[in-house]
Amino acid sequence: MTDTGRLDRATAAAQLAYLTRLQLAERVADELAAIAEAKAARAAAKAAGLRLYAGKPCPRDHGTDRRVSDGKCPQCAREATRASMRKRRGRVIASSPAPAMTLKQRLQAITDRHRAQT
Repeated sequence: MTDTGRLDRATAAAQLAYLTRLQLAERVADELAAIAEAKAARAAAKAAGLRLYAGKPCPRDHGTDRRVSDGKCPQCAREATRASMRKRRGRVIASSPAPAMTLKQRLQAITDRHRAQT
């Protein structure tokens, strides 16, 4: 192989890396423009007193509606809230004592513990 062959490969690799960097820079510029546009839309909706605005599409295909308060997809937020409530409800039911004590029983238990400490 000649030196020109190596030079041609090195030049081709450098050109490819340069094009890749340009494409990456364009993609980053597009994403920054989209972020700026979404922030402007959110600010305009907030100024108008709206609860929702059209923003970035939801990755779960729920649409483009976003809440002004936190920028989240309302349907995703609702699903997350329901899931955490279901999880908490299961913990509370599993860890709750069998019968609830009456007020008189609770006061008696507090008094007994206090007397035992003194």
